[in-house]
Amino acid sequence: MDDAIGLVLAKLDELGLADDTIVVYTSDHGDMCGSHRLFDKHYVMYDDIVRVPLIVRWPNRVPAELRCDEFVYNALDMPPTLLEMAGSEVPASFAGRSLVPFLQGEKVGDWRQEVLASYNGQMFGLYSQRMIRDRKFKYVWNGTEVDELYELQADPHELRNLSKDPQYREVIAERRKKMYRILLQDGDKLMNNRWMDRHFNGLAEL
Repeated sequence: MDDAIGLVLAKLDELGLADDTIVVYTSDHGDMCGSHRLFDKHYVMYDDIVRVPLIVRWPNRVPAELRCDEFVYNALDMPPTLLEMAGSEVPASFAGRSLVPFLQGEKVGDWRQEVLASYNGQMFGLYSQRMIRDRKFKYVWNGTEVDELYELQADPHELRNLSKDPQYREVIAERRKKMYRILLQDGDKLMNNRWMDRHFNGLAEL
């Protein structure tokens, strides 16, 4: 991959287009590559899968040393970002938000404080997952399996599942409710029924 992106950048230099071209380097998902003794990319929500690279080169606008530590949806946030970079209007229907303020070193006071991810069992029948991750915890709802909770600062490699620990019952309940509200608002059809409402809002067993 390093060699391939190098060819692209070298060609831009050769054609004299480097200063007029925005380059975005990212991925749709990761792969376990042996982590957690797994060699796959499905039915797990470890950071190996859901936390992917996002590098933007915007010549004469973004300094190379700039780093952003905010929660970003690369596939959702890049379309409005690129439109704003190009000076075009961003449609109101877009789900993501432009990253241009961060690329210019600015702060955004109302930026999201968590990130969600979904898996809908495309390769494994009806197995569904939903994840909510903030800076301290990651909670994974597994529709037909044991749920997962990781305290990321103490356990960055996600090795200790705390979902059955009574000490974290309120932590789980709070994140289940928040995840349900966000997913319902975003149009997740799996959430749109009475059973899921009861399940995520504390009326069913955790």
